[in-house]
Amino acid sequence: MLFRSRKYKTLPDSPHEYPPPGIPVDYNALYKRYGFGYVAQDDDYKVLRVVEFRSPDSTWIGSEAKIYSLKTNSWRRVDHYPFPLPRIRGWGVHVNGAVHTVLSLDNYYQEIVAFDLRTEKHYTIPKPDLLLENVELSVDEMAGCLCLLVRKKRRINIWIMKEYHVKSSWTK
Repeated sequence: MLFRSRKYKTLPDSPHEYPPPGIPVDYNALYKRYGFGYVAQDDDYKVLRVVEFRSPDSTWIGSEAKIYSLKTNSWRRVDHYPFPLPRIRGWGVHVNGAVHTVLSLDNYYQEIVAFDLRTEKHYTIPKPDLLLENVELSVDEMAGCLCLLVRKKRRINIWIMKEYHVKSSWTK
């Protein structure tokens, strides 16, 4: 579908509500990520904003998640986001009503994390069993399905999740 209207919307400001007062935060090092998608059931466009807070010594304190609704033209704080943010541009990909990204929870363990824009809840997506070690993971979309790109040196393997959120449906 080609959009010709070229309409745009400047989103209203939304101050941070986290962390609670008294916790030392390096406000010069705030890290933000945005996700965007359409929620057909509500006929609404939504923006997810996650802000990561770190202490002056760079220790992760926590993250705050807020949702902007085009229908209500307002921001609302949602469930605490329990992960450090990925160090990538953008959030990832919008599939099945959720925005997805890959998080590195430590040097070796990576997790596919989704945020459902309708229910406003986050959850993890099971990865395929046959992944190699020491690889770089990213997500994409192909024909409406969630894809996992597995890079190791000069090789890339593509896994497609044929049935959403069903681990056994991953196909290489």
